[in-house]
Amino acid sequence: SHHTPGAVSAGIPCECGQLRKAVGETDNQVAQITAELKFIKHGRAALGLLPVRACWVGAPGLLGTRERSPSSPVPAAVAGVRETEQKIYLLVKEEKRYMDAQLACQGRGGTLGMPKDEAANGLLAAYIAQAGLARVFIGINDLEREGTFVYADRSPMQTFSQWRSGEPNNAYDDEDCVELVASGGWNDVACHLTMHFLCEFDKEHV
Repeated sequence: SHHTPGAVSAGIPCECGQLRKAVGETDNQVAQITAELKFIKHGRAALGLLPVRACWVGAPGLLGTRERSPSSPVPAAVAGVRETEQKIYLLVKEEKRYMDAQLACQGRGGTLGMPKDEAANGLLAAYIAQAGLARVFIGINDLEREGTFVYADRSPMQTFSQWRSGEPNNAYDDEDCVELVASGGWNDVACHLTMHFLCEFDKEHV
């Protein structure tokens, strides 16, 4: 069939407009990811300047409280980050169900916090206490096999645990996820509850 030059050129602005929109959306996504990485790296750099003891007890207000807003796509964090030699922990001030919290951490390149020894557990308990919170989700569950708790990375529980007295009790046959309370104890809770949560990142991957 015969096409006039005008018919061909008429379609180009529309296609270019769609392309520009797609590129713009991609740029926004890249900008958001970059902002989140910069925020985490800034926290690492700031804490790295402090004595080791200060890193462990935390430095409240070091980075300030970041609230999520359209103009500020960084994660909503409470009182900066905490770190050990191998890990960085980020307390996220958003209430989510367990699986949504895990997905949120994975989306940032990490996982829900997994305290695998007394030092890490104490660090995280102090972190949430200093933030004025009573409890947060951590990366432990028995979703696959009732009574067999594993970490969010599917690694088995070893010798360390911090269950509160009488826990885990699987109350109402509906408690397959775990919260860390400010005193440092663990408690099994229903996964559909919503609460703040801790993300964990490997330093070598940040």
